[in-house]
Order: sequence, then structure tokens, then C-alpha cells
Amino acid sequence: MKSLDNKSLGSGSIIKFTIIFLLFVKAVLLDSLNAYAGEGIDRRLQISLSIFPKIVAVDNGVRDKLDKNKRVVLAFVSESDMSKSQELAKTLKGKIKNIAGMSYKVVSIKVSGILAKDSFSPTAILLTERLSPKSFNTVMDIAIRNHVLVFSPFTGDVERGATVGIMITSRVKPYFNMRTLEASSISINALLMNMSKRYE
Repeated sequence: MKSLDNKSLGSGSIIKFTIIFLLFVKAVLLDSLNAYAGEGIDRRLQISLSIFPKIVAVDNGVRDKLDKNKRVVLAFVSESDMSKSQELAKTLKGKIKNIAGMSYKVVSIKVSGILAKDSFSPTAILLTERLSPKSFNTVMDIAIRNHVLVFSPFTGDVERGATVGIMITSRVKPYFNMRTLEASSISINALLMNMSKRYE
């Protein structure tokens, strides 16, 4: 899988992006702790919604995973409740205009809808509700085969195989499953990886 070339993202840009990303994560945590202190799952979803596009942007192969219109395609995946996916998609569209300088679109889809498609290969996936083991394994099998990153906000999902989630202590850190990264042939910016939590 090709890495971003120097013209698209040079080493200076990567360092700058990583510093901005980490400062952003700190700010997101402080804001979200205040705004969502009463609702743990919603709080994690809102934090993740802010971090997810930034993780997608530092996938070194992101430009190889665009649609025919050269857009990043983010799939918001649920098992039963589409309303949360649609609400989060609308929120994201109101917050960000591009991902790493590229236009993007968001599709909300159920796991059953994925199975009904002849092919399903978005740029990245965000889980918007906790999936049953069967549905989770279905999504992960498809994602790994297609080298697609799966971001889950839910506690325990990285341990059961999601590519990345969040670890919340005194600050927020991206939390990567190293085996899934390897199985998916996904390469993440090294500076960010060095500052992230890893599940081996």
C-alpha cells in the first residue's frame, strides 16, 4: 500500500499535524467531559466523532481508499438503530469541511445492509452502537479483507478486534489494536503511533 508522498504530506507537515492533533485531543477531552459528564456512552461517541476523521487522515494509505470521485467515504455502522448514525453524520458534516484536504461523504448503514451489498469498501468505518459478537465479527472480517480502519468508541471493542478506539484517563489517547492493524495492512503515521496506547 502506498504511503503519502512528500508533495502531499511532507515530514514537516506530519510533525505539525501531529502536534495540532494532540493539542486538539486535549481540548476535546476537556470540552467533552463538561458537556457529556452525565452520559458515558454519548460522551465517548462525541469525543470519538471529533477524533475519528483525524485518525483517518493519518492512515498512510488513505489516498488509495477513495471513491471514484476521489472522496473519503466514512461509513457510520449500526446494528439496529440508524437514528444515532444519522445524527452523528449530520453533526460531523456541520463541523468539518474536508479530511486531510480531501472532500468526503458519510453513509449511514446497518450491518444487514452491508451484507446485502455486492461490495462494501469505504475509506473507514465508525461503529455508532455496540454490536453483537456476530455483527462485530462480520464487520471486522470485511474491514480486514479490504484494508479498512474500524473505529469503535465502546469500551472493550479494541480488545475484541476493532482497529482503533480511545483510551480516556487524565487525557484522551488513540488506542490501537496492533494485530488488527497488521492483519489489515494499515500503516499509521509513526509519530502518532508513538504517542498512542497499544493493544498487542
